Parts: sequence; structure tokens; C-alpha cells
Amino acid sequence: MNRFSEDLDFILLNEEKNFSWNFFLKKLELEFQSYNLTLETIDRSKADSNVKKAFLKDYSFGKIL
Repeated sequence: MNRFSEDLDFILLNEEKNFSWNFFLKKLELEFQSYNLTLETIDRSKADSNVKKAFLKDYSFGKIL
């Protein structure tokens, strides 16, 4: 199975102990919807980790093809 994956890394300018991806992930979902695309977003961060992760998955491109 051919697969394409791309990682994006972001760094906060200031430490924020209560950081959450939720605000940003909802904005991404809305932006994709404006192009009639479906984006699944999952916050995969661990509470005890300094590294915060989010998973984005799009099913729309397969439908378009």
C-alpha cells in the first residue's frame, strides 16, 4: 500500500502548562469543511509529557479520486 505521511512540528514561544490542541483542531476541521473535505482530528497528547501530539486524518481525497 502506497502511503504519504508528513509531520509538522510547532514550538510554543512561552511555556503553557495547560496547552490544548482542541481550539486549533476545531479550526482546522472548519477550514476543511469550507472546501467540502472531511478531516478527523485526535489530540494524542499525554498529560505528563512536554511533547504534545495531534493526529489528522482526511478521508475526502479517496472519495474525490
